[in-house]
Amino acid sequence: MRAIILFLTLLLPISGQQNWPAFRGADSRGISENPDLPDTWSSTENVAWKTDIPGRGWSSPVVWGKRVFLTTVVNLGDTENPKKGLYFGGNRLEIPDTVHLWKVLCLDLDSGKILWDKEVHRGKPKSSIHLKNSYASETPVTDGKHVYCYFGSQGLYALDLEGNLIWSKEVPAYKTRYGWGTASAPVLHKDNLYLVNDNEEKSSLIALNLSLIHI
Repeated sequence: MRAIILFLTLLLPISGQQNWPAFRGADSRGISENPDLPDTWSSTENVAWKTDIPGRGWSSPVVWGKRVFLTTVVNLGDTENPKKGLYFGGNRLEIPDTVHLWKVLCLDLDSGKILWDKEVHRGKPKSSIHLKNSYASETPVTDGKHVYCYFGSQGLYALDLEGNLIWSKEVPAYKTRYGWGTASAPVLHKDNLYLVNDNEEKSSLIALNLSLIHI
């Protein structure tokens, strides 16, 4: 079980905008120019709400209007808990043999209520991950019409803002360094969606023309 805590910072305008559509924000800088934002917080201080999310995912939430989108993966078997400390000893080269559920969730920005919970894939993982990684570590990106969720070796999924799956694309599974898994978030620029597939066998940069896919 993971929890999403929405700090007061996300409820205030960010650089004059109401949206935080991608990893590190609209300008990929990870900062806000709003002088009214708090500079301290904790699990209770400057927190608007807190919502428990099933499964595990290290992806960041993204915000469009009054909606918060994030990804998670639920293991129907047993999941080893992360441990404190450095990366040493966290390699897990054996691919889990249990069924996992890849999910995209949408929450209400004001209340934290889950508006919809969409399962986009069910099956066994194609690759291993480090103990401190997850199968949902890539942050989604949105253009206000669709949400694009990249799950590394599992694939790419496009949903509308109501949670309907529009299309999906498989991504080949390759060996990663020490079996640590993937984590590279997609980048959206105009009509192109860029994916970095960094691995030990066939690394690539993929560009998808979304205007052609949606036809």
